[in-house]
Amino acid sequence: MAEPPRQPKKVKDPPEQRRIPCYALGDVGKLKDMADADNNLSALSRLKPMDPCFVRRSGGRFTFAKVISRQDGPEAQIELQVDYDGSTKTLPMIQCAKYVRTLNSMVRWKLPSAGPSRRSSDPPRSESSDAKVGRP
Repeated sequence: MAEPPRQPKKVKDPPEQRRIPCYALGDVGKLKDMADADNNLSALSRLKPMDPCFVRRSGGRFTFAKVISRQDGPEAQIELQVDYDGSTKTLPMIQCAKYVRTLNSMVRWKLPSAGPSRRSSDPPRSESSDAKVGRP
């Protein structure tokens, strides 16, 4: 009798490649995707236009954003785009350590070529409590 043909073995990607989150502007961030305090401070000083980050919103959550402009000097500030409608948030650099978080090295981000990444039929963004201020 002939043996049945062998099925090729499925090779799984390493866990670090399978679990890389991908954010769009305005998505609520998770603390595990944000740089820790030591790395955050050094990374904040290197932020430049088009760099991704998380920014604390008025509701206390950190949402995904990108740097639009940065001004250094005595009135140093940073301007961030917080959604695809073009809404921005401008912060004095002195406040960035409190209100801006950089990404840890395992996070990717996506920027659609035009318009929001979600259709009106998509479910609303999650209201995860991970990115609330005061959580360890």
